[in-house]
This record gives sequence, structure tokens and C-alpha cells, in this order.
Amino acid sequence: MWFVPNRRVVRPEDRCGSSRFTVMFVPTICVVRPEDSPTIVALGSHPFEVLSSDNRLQPSLTSHNLPRLARKGNRCTVGTVDDVCVSENGEPKGVEVGAGRRDEDGFGQESHDSVGTLADALAHEVVRVEANFLRLPLFTLDNKHMRTMDGLRCEGTFRRAGNSYAFSYCVTRNTATYYPGPLARAAHFALLSMATERGLPVRNPITFTWRELCLRIGIQVSGKTVAALRGALTATKGLMIESRSALFSKPANSPINTDDRTKIISLYDEIEFHGVTRTDGTSADINAVWLSNWYLENLNALYSGPLDYSLWRSLNEKSLIASRLYEFLTIKFYGGHDLLRFNYPTLVQFIPVRTERYLSDARKQLDPAFALLVEAGILANVQWVKSRHGLPQLLLHRGSLLSSANAAGPDSC
Repeated sequence: MWFVPNRRVVRPEDRCGSSRFTVMFVPTICVVRPEDSPTIVALGSHPFEVLSSDNRLQPSLTSHNLPRLARKGNRCTVGTVDDVCVSENGEPKGVEVGAGRRDEDGFGQESHDSVGTLADALAHEVVRVEANFLRLPLFTLDNKHMRTMDGLRCEGTFRRAGNSYAFSYCVTRNTATYYPGPLARAAHFALLSMATERGLPVRNPITFTWRELCLRIGIQVSGKTVAALRGALTATKGLMIESRSALFSKPANSPINTDDRTKIISLYDEIEFHGVTRTDGTSADINAVWLSNWYLENLNALYSGPLDYSLWRSLNEKSLIASRLYEFLTIKFYGGHDLLRFNYPTLVQFIPVRTERYLSDARKQLDPAFALLVEAGILANVQWVKSRHGLPQLLLHRGSLLSSANAAGPDSC
């Protein structure tokens, strides 16, 4: 079963202070808030505690600065993922990128010169990221509880062209895989980097070797790394997305709706790994990913936001929250806004991370990421204040980097 009609959902009060989370049973997993900002919850949990298979709430999720690769037990259709030892910089220990890997393994053959050329190119590369997922979360930033997290749901209202629209958005995983986390997110950005580099129009499939993908992500290649990447890409392929006016189709100039549940969209239509035997008896000699048609059309219609890929990678290595805020703020500052105002409980749901109860914990959670964003020029200044209703509120002042990006005329967001 993909959808469970009754799940335990924990709804946070929309304030940070003495409030506790309210536990309730609802028939449709929906949590409706009275304000315009959406509510995002982890299915079977409150943001963000997860409900285990025996219906016990597990410890709260935390966001880790150093992404760890998937652990043993991932029931992927492409094989089992073993434990991977990760060093302090987030890469597997004791693994060297050797030039003598066999082509039969699908690692690819690159000389030192070609690797250096690609590294230089990545230092100046702009990656175009589809606009819907700059605004809405898709991947979890925590891999500690990926095996027990079923998905994300978001409901609320938004404004477009001066009008207010109600929307709902639900992403659920395939039951045979974990919910895709930091590694799947990094792999997806690497694929977008390849697609951007190859120019418009973006064409299916996006082909790659494991060595090329690892180099773009910034990890060292090995058999265990490849197994983890196969599992991560398979988990992303298994995501099912329901949208009721949440996602927007630029070519059709209208919201994407799946109201009758006969139309459930995804991010990838097909994945083919090196060495797989096709139905015609031939063997795949390279890895390939086919983007879903609606997603591909939005990219080719320039419904995307340009991100500095080297900056995104640098932020992602230091803080997953910082790299996600870079995505979110790129689209939010588009249009000439110099100041954004967010209630703390609203902002963290777009990342998404758990809503902390106390202001001191909220600042410990976000201030390191804000410091990185200020250092990079994405933000000029960050202020913590109180809203009219006593909620912790953030005033985010646009930095010079996003000012210059807007002046250069970014894609339509």
C-alpha cells in the first residue's frame, strides 16, 4: 500500500516557547493551519519525529552537517547497501580515486587532466534548479531515521499574481526503499549540474559514469559508494508526488493537480544502471536517468533558479541547513525584495527540520547556517525579533550575491 488512510500525526503549536506538541488522530493525515503559510509534517510523525513500524515515536530528528551514506538493510531493488565508513569531510575513509578502474564496472576512465578540467569547470558552474523544489522540500536532511520516515505533507495557501490559492502537497516513498536523504539530494544536484552543462534543451536521458557522479558530488568512488548511490537514486525514483495546486507547470501556465488520484507524478521516470540487461537482450554500457516529463518541460521553459554549484557544494559540506536555505532564499528574494520576514516555526518547515521549543535551541539550530550564508554574501544580516503575537521572528536581509543575481536577470521563478 502506498497510502495509509489513518496515521498518527503530531501537530506543533505555532509558537516557540512553553508550548508542547499536540498529538491527535486524523483520517487524512492532513494538518490545516489558519494562517497563509503551509504546514509541513513528516507522515506518521510531528516535524520531525518519526513513527516506527510498531507505532512508537522515535527520538527527534536532528540535522547533521556531515552526510553519512546509506547503511546496511536498504531494501533496494538493485541490491543491498553495506556500511560505509565516513571521514570528517563526509567522504569514505581509506578510498582513493584510482585511474585504473575497469570500464566493466561502470566507473569510467578519466585521466588526471580530464579530472582537473572538470574540477575547474565546476568551480565556475551555475546549476539550474527547477523552481517548485526551490520553494517546497523534497528530500529529508536527516538520514538517521530514513528507514522509518514515510513522507512529507504540506497544506496551506499561497499568493500568485495577486490572488490567494489553497494547495496541498504530499510526497511518499516506495515501501521497498528508505525515504531519500542527503546522499540522494546531492546526487540529484549532480545530475542537474550535468544537464545544465550540456545546454538547452535538456534531453533525456542524463548519462553518467560513477566516477563522474562522485566527482561532482565531492566524494571518492568505491564499490560501497556506488552501492549507496544506486540505492539513493532508486529511492528518489520511487517517490510519488501528489499535488493539488502546489506545483506549477510553466508550459501550461497552470497549477498541477492530481485530485482524482489517477495522476500521481514523480521526479524520475526511469533509471538504468550500467550492466543491466535490457528486454532486448543487450546490456547497458552506461548509467542513465530519465527525468519525468513535467519536470523536464519546466526546466526547458526556464522555470528554474540559477545556483552557484560550487557554493552550494561548499555550504552542503558544512551545513545541510545552509545549502537548503540557499535554495529557498534564492527564489524568495527574487523580484527585488530586500527584506524577508518569517516566523521561526514557518521557516523551519520549508527546510525541513524540527521546530525547537525554546528560543535558545532555535538559535543554536539556525545561527551556524546563517553565519555561513552571511559569510557567502547570500544574506547581509539576520535579526531575531518577536512577532506581534510573541513568536520568534526572523528578519533576513538580502546579501550582495543575490542582489547581483537578480540584476543579471535570473530565470522565471
